Amino acid sequence: MKYLFALILLVSSLFSSHAQSFFTLQDSAFVKGAVLRKSILFGYDSFSILPESLPFLDSLTVFLNKNKRLQIEVGNHSDERGSAAYSRNLTAKRAAAIVAYLISKGVDANRLSAKGYNASKPVIVHAKTEAEHQQNRRTEFMILRTDYTY
Repeated sequence: MKYLFALILLVSSLFSSHAQSFFTLQDSAFVKGAVLRKSILFGYDSFSILPESLPFLDSLTVFLNKNKRLQIEVGNHSDERGSAAYSRNLTAKRAAAIVAYLISKGVDANRLSAKGYNASKPVIVHAKTEAEHQQNRRTEFMILRTDYTY
């Protein structure tokens, strides 16, 4: 079975001077091992998810509730600054916070796992600029199974 995270950014505002962003995920062709990278925003030195990230997570919830045979890992990554122990703890808590949010929206807990990777898998090794560090600070949603039975 194949699935896709087709990420579409829609910006609309008909009745307000401030546009709101929201995301939708749609079906198509991702398979086991496929990864969707997203910068989920958290408070500084915190595992509290910021409101700007909720539209994406809500769309992910709808997608997962529609595709109940998918099992995913939520992996959170840090940049290479800071101690390994501190980063490992924070990334684990951030991944767990995302999983808890998805569960609170009706996704079966057995279909989700959380993993904090700290800086062990950087996109850019030895990042120097803030933009490079930002690329390393990310959340990855990886499809573990497409044949989960509940």
